Amino acid sequence: MKGLLAACLVLAAAGCASSGMSTAAAVDRSRETRPGGEFVVELSADGKVLGTASEIPLASVPAACIEGADRAAPGGVATSASKLVVGGKSYFMVVKAFRDRRVELMMNPDGTVAGKEDPLSPSEWPENVVAAARKAVPGGEIVAVEKVSGPEAMAGEAFHAKVRLDGELLRVSVSAKGDVVKVVRKMRAEVRVPR
Repeated sequence: MKGLLAACLVLAAAGCASSGMSTAAAVDRSRETRPGGEFVVELSADGKVLGTASEIPLASVPAACIEGADRAAPGGVATSASKLVVGGKSYFMVVKAFRDRRVELMMNPDGTVAGKEDPLSPSEWPENVVAAARKAVPGGEIVAVEKVSGPEAMAGEAFHAKVRLDGELLRVSVSAKGDVVKVVRKMRAEVRVPR
């Protein structure tokens, strides 16, 4: 969630199951975004709201979530946080920075870990995931692969391959078997909602 001052809009290039959050609910979620923070909304190909993420101050995250993130990923420093709605359920995302990587921990409000996005070093990238990402985005450069679990893997994906093509970043969600589950395009957008 780092690096964008404006809102970021993620459009799904392939549909997937959703709870069908209303746009009014997405507007309510956007109001939780900290001043100057990033708001993300993920849409299906037919325009359904699949989920949202509102960047929030780290101090707004329940202590149980910070403590749970520290237990799940010891060491490192919590650097940022978001409040997410995925599949109709709310979570807190705590980002922990380590010397050589950053781990995203999706936390239930009670402080238990719901899921994780853990970056892999290039030597750890599964060959079938790399092959699937290259086939899904011909000519793109794979710049990162993350192992994912929990609600982020809701549609069956186990890995996110980040692929750069023509100046933009695409996320290819791939199952452990090497099947492409979906491809999403990240883009900057300005979102205007009533205060």
